Amino acid sequence: MIDLNDPANWDKPLFPLVVVAQGALVAAATLRQWIVRYADDLKLWEGSPGDVAGSVDQPAGAKAESNGRAHRFSLRAALHIAASSRLIARGVPVKEAYLAAARWAHIGAFDYAVYANEPEPGLVRRPGGLFAEPALTFLIHHGGDDARIVGVERESGKLPFRYSDLFALGYPVAVAPTIVQLNDVDRYVRGVCGGYLRDDQTAN
Repeated sequence: MIDLNDPANWDKPLFPLVVVAQGALVAAATLRQWIVRYADDLKLWEGSPGDVAGSVDQPAGAKAESNGRAHRFSLRAALHIAASSRLIARGVPVKEAYLAAARWAHIGAFDYAVYANEPEPGLVRRPGGLFAEPALTFLIHHGGDDARIVGVERESGKLPFRYSDLFALGYPVAVAPTIVQLNDVDRYVRGVCGGYLRDDQTAN
C-alpha cells in the first residue's frame, strides 16, 4: 500500500472527491460547489507559486478529463482543503481560507532567515508537514492573505503563543485571529485517506 508518511507520495492524485470531503468535514456537495465556483481562482489543478522559500511546484490533483469522470486529489490537496474548511467553518471567506491554508500546504519553514553568502538553512517543516514533536503546529489567520504557521512548545506555566503570533505585524488588531490546530487536521485527514487506500486495496 502507498505510504502516506513518505513525502514523495503527497502529490500523487489518489483520492476521489467524497474522500477529500470526508477529511474536510464537509458534504461532498459542498466541496463540489467550491470547485464549481472557485476552482479557477484557487488553482485546484495547478501547482503553487514557486517564488516563496520552501514552496513546491506540484499539482494539487488531477482534473477529470471529461464530464462524468471523477476528479482525483492528492494528499496535499486534501490537507489544504481540510485546513481551509476549518477556517471557513469559523467564518473566513472561501478564497481567504484557501490562501491562508496554502501557507501550510505549500510553504515550508527554515530554521533561520536566509541571507546572502550564508550556508543554506535547514528545513524544519516540510510544506504540508508539521513541526517536530512535542511542538504543536497552528495556522493563525488575521484576515485576507495574512496568515502564518507557528510551532508552539507546550510548557507548563507559559502562554502557548508569543505576542507576535497573535497580532498582525506586532500591533493589536480589532478582530481576533482565527486559529486552527493543524495536528488534529493532519491526523484526521491521513486517517481518512489511509482508510480509503486500505479499502481500495482490499477490494482489488
